[in-house]
Amino acid sequence: MNANAAKGAAPTRVPSTEGAGQYFAVSSAGSSLRLAYERYASDYDIWRLDFHSEAQAMPLIASTRSEYSASYSPNSKRIVFSSARSGMNEIGVCDADRGNAVRLTSLGTYHGSPHWSSDSSRIVFG
Repeated sequence: MNANAAKGAAPTRVPSTEGAGQYFAVSSAGSSLRLAYERYASDYDIWRLDFHSEAQAMPLIASTRSEYSASYSPNSKRIVFSSARSGMNEIGVCDADRGNAVRLTSLGTYHGSPHWSSDSSRIVFG
């Protein structure tokens, strides 16, 4: 397909929900027009390392999206963290053994790292 034949075609959205596309390559074999591109995607997880054992570090809070900025509560019973599980950066909390995970926010926008109050009763974030 030449450039003049493609001028009347409707634009097509590239099916990507995350990451920036770069290094594009276009093929016009026969009557089809194809695009190849690189998509950058990252997945950060929260890991735990027990200093009093010889065990290796292991994933503590993980999903197919990113989890980051973990903070243990001062009483060590809970962990607050940032997560992109919903597709947006939100704040979640779980027990120290990763049970009872709950999303706390539905902000739909970037936020600063969450931290606990000194009595473990409240969470603050920017």
